[in-house]
Amino acid sequence: MSVKDIGSKLSQARQEKGVSLEDASGVTRIRAHYLEALEKGEFGLLPSPVQVRGFLGAYAAYLNLDPEEIFALLEPSSVPAESPSTPASAPPSPEADSAYREIGAQLRERRTSLELTLPEIEERIHISERYLSWLEAGDFERFPSPTQSRGMLSNYANFLGLPTNELLARYADVLQQQFETVQEEKPSRPKLPGLPKIEFKRPEFELPLWARRILSFDVLFVGGLIVGLFVLFVWGLTRVGATRAEQGSQPTAPALAGLLVPTETATPLTTRAADPGSDLVAVPTQNLTPQLTVEVANPGGIELRIQPNQRVWARISVDGGQVFEGRLAPNETYSYTAISQILIYTGNAGGLRIFLNGRDLGVVGIQGEIAQLLFSPQGLATPTPVPEPTLTPTGEASPTAPSEPSNTTAP
Repeated sequence: MSVKDIGSKLSQARQEKGVSLEDASGVTRIRAHYLEALEKGEFGLLPSPVQVRGFLGAYAAYLNLDPEEIFALLEPSSVPAESPSTPASAPPSPEADSAYREIGAQLRERRTSLELTLPEIEERIHISERYLSWLEAGDFERFPSPTQSRGMLSNYANFLGLPTNELLARYADVLQQQFETVQEEKPSRPKLPGLPKIEFKRPEFELPLWARRILSFDVLFVGGLIVGLFVLFVWGLTRVGATRAEQGSQPTAPALAGLLVPTETATPLTTRAADPGSDLVAVPTQNLTPQLTVEVANPGGIELRIQPNQRVWARISVDGGQVFEGRLAPNETYSYTAISQILIYTGNAGGLRIFLNGRDLGVVGIQGEIAQLLFSPQGLATPTPVPEPTLTPTGEASPTAPSEPSNTTAP
């Protein structure tokens, strides 16, 4: 019977049972397109002959058919009734038995000439006395395997001082002759019936070569690793942002310029004397800008801390007395207390950070700025730059307005 007839029989049994391919697939756990291929007799659409036989037996049992009957329809009925059996191993031939006994006689004669007993040899070479007696009797067939008998023969011959290579070569020749005799007597195996030849067809849909290269295991593994690292990076950024949002923004010190307020008093300026013999006299002028003050009122006195951010030269006076002159080291803290005032004269105001009465005033200037800082219980007062005096040819001091400086006449 052909595979088409087997498929028709399966289809007819399914229709008589009144089930669909989908229902049969759900019960047998075999895909519906494989069941359809079995009913059409297209066994080549299945992955392998083993699956053809397995699916066919499971589907036949589901349809209440005899699987053995289906398998019998696939196989030709040409099995021979009987086949002569062959023994696994034949007894040694008279030639082989004679050669084994000659090898054993050489071992026994050598041992007796040395006046040694089997127990003494067993203690020396650690081979059981029973195996030694088998070697001397030539009963090599009693050993578990030819490999063991050959190894024990080699050790025993070396201990007795016999030509080991000659004995092993003779033993190997006997084994070879015995193997050839068994092969000649062994009948040829009958050919067992098998399944009819099935041509397997490749599926119609197949990915192109470039897609198969992209979807390889290495590419998918590396791609998954990259995606995982990216997700981990995004998650880390999210966590950092959430942590910062929970902590909230820390208050910062207000800008120094916002704390500066004009004072009501002005400091008089010094005058420059006129050259001798000249009719010009020095005329004092007022400050161009009012003095600025940072109001940090503390009636109890002044507590000042200086934290340089770089090496800065400074001169520090406390209540009129000089307490320090030199270079301030960076990342150090200098603390001073006073009752009335603390005066700092520095060559780089941008390198000093000031804390007045526990309040952070920040950096008090710009890099390279020469400044004179006066601290009092009322706060910080920054003296303004002093302008040059104006000379007039009359010899009298003529005041000038603060907003309009006087003209200077050339001598």
